[in-house]
Amino acid sequence: MATTKRKETAAADESPKRLTELQVENYKRIVFLDLKLRPGITEISGRNGAGKSSALDAVAVWLDGMKVAPAEPIRQGAERSRIRGRLGEMYVTRTLRKLKGGTVTSEISFQPIDGKAYPATQKMLDDLIGEHRLDPLDFIELDRKGKFAEFQAFVSGFDFAKAAREQAGEYARRTEVNGQAKAARAAASLILIPKGLPEEPVDEQALVEELRRAADTNADIERRRANREKAVETIAAARAVIASTDEQIAVATKHAEEIRDQEIARLEALIAQARETCARTITTETDHVQKQARDALARANELQQKLDSAEPLPALVDTAELSKRIAAARETNAALVRVAEKRKYDNAAAKWEQESADLTASMEARQCAREQAIRDAKLPIAGIEFGDEEILLNGVPFDQASTAQKLRVAMALIVARSPNLRLAWIRDASLLDDESYAEMQRLAAEYDCDILIETVRPIGKDAVVLEDGRVKAMVDEQTTGSLL
Repeated sequence: MATTKRKETAAADESPKRLTELQVENYKRIVFLDLKLRPGITEISGRNGAGKSSALDAVAVWLDGMKVAPAEPIRQGAERSRIRGRLGEMYVTRTLRKLKGGTVTSEISFQPIDGKAYPATQKMLDDLIGEHRLDPLDFIELDRKGKFAEFQAFVSGFDFAKAAREQAGEYARRTEVNGQAKAARAAASLILIPKGLPEEPVDEQALVEELRRAADTNADIERRRANREKAVETIAAARAVIASTDEQIAVATKHAEEIRDQEIARLEALIAQARETCARTITTETDHVQKQARDALARANELQQKLDSAEPLPALVDTAELSKRIAAARETNAALVRVAEKRKYDNAAAKWEQESADLTASMEARQCAREQAIRDAKLPIAGIEFGDEEILLNGVPFDQASTAQKLRVAMALIVARSPNLRLAWIRDASLLDDESYAEMQRLAAEYDCDILIETVRPIGKDAVVLEDGRVKAMVDEQTTGSLL
C-alpha cells in the first residue's frame, strides 16, 4: 500500500513547485520572520546586519539541509531553530537543534495540505524539488570554463572535455607533422641533381680493375722496352770488344817481340826455348781473346735476330682517359646517391603531409560532430553558441554581454536546471541598476519564477524591511523608498 501511495504522490508532484510562504525562527540573525512571497519579485531589504542574508541562507538550509549550513546556524542564545515553508500544496519544516558539545542536528517533516502521507526524508524533498540553482549571479560569476561546463550539460552524446583533449592532441601532432613535412621538403629542395643521370650506378670497381690491368700491361711493355734497350747496349759492347781485339793482338805481339829482342841479346842460348815459350803465349792469349770475341759476336747476333724477329711493341694504354672515366663514374654515383636521398625526403614529406591531412579530417569530423550535437541540444535560451571553452551569446563572448542579457541567460538556465522548483534569489541586488531590476521583473513573469532579492535600501514596491532579525515595516505601495 505504501508503495502505491508513493507512486501516486510522485505522479501528482510532477508539476513545478513554488515557495509561497516562509517562516524562520532563530536562524543566524533572524529572530522571527513570517513572509508571504508574492508572485514575481519579493524584495527583502535592510541595513547590514539586519538579517537579509540570514533569510536567504535559511531558504538554502531549508532546501538542502546541513550540507549548506554554517558552523553555527542557530541564533546565539537559542537552542533550536525552525524553518517552515509552503512548497506547493505541502508545508515542509526543518528543525535544527543544538546538542551538548555544540553539535547541530537537522530534522525534516512534511505536512501535506491534501492529507497524503510522505516519508519525512531529505531524499523525498530532493525528489520533489530536483536539481536546483538559486542565484543567477552564481552563474554570471563563474569563469569562462565554468559557464561552458554549465551549458555542456544540455548537450547529450558528446564529451566536450574528451573532444577538447583529442582536438588539442591532434592539433599539436598536426603542427609537429607539418613542421616535419616542411623540413623534409626544404631538405629535398637543397639537393641539386644534374640532368641526364643513368638509372643505375656506374661500376667503379670494374673501371678500377681495368685501370689496374692497363697499369700492368704498361709496366710489362716498359720492361720489354728496357730489355731491348739493354740488348742493343750489349750488342754495341760486343762489337766494341771485337773492334779492340786487333789492337790487343798488336799490343801483345809488340810486347812479345820486345821481350824476344831483349832475350835474344841476353839469352841466345835460350832463344829457341824463348821462341817456343813466346809462341805458346801468343797462341794462348790470341785464342782466348778470339774466343771472347766470337762469343760476344754470337750473343750479339742472337739478340739481333730476336730484335729483328720481335713484333713491334704495342702502344701504351691511355690511363689518363681511364682516370677521367673513373672520376666521372664517381660523380655520377654520388649524384645517384643524392637522388635517392632527395626521394627519401620527398617520400617522408608526402607521408607527413598525408598524416596532416588525416589529422585535419579527423579534427573537422570531430568539430562537425560537436556542432551537430549542439544543434540537436535543447538549450534553455536562443542565441547561445559554443566557442573554444567559452559561451557566446549571439556570436559575442558572454562576458561582453550587458548585465540584462547575462541575467536573462542565467534565469533561463536556472529554470531549465530546476524545472521542479520555480524559485531564485539575488544577493546584493543593490548592485543592480534600474534597467537590470526591471529586467528581473520581466524575467520573473516570462519564466513564471519567483525571485527573492536582497537590498540595503528598497528598490521596488512592497519591500519587506528587516531590522534586528525582525520585519520592521512595509514600503508604501505608492511611494517607493519611503518607510511607514
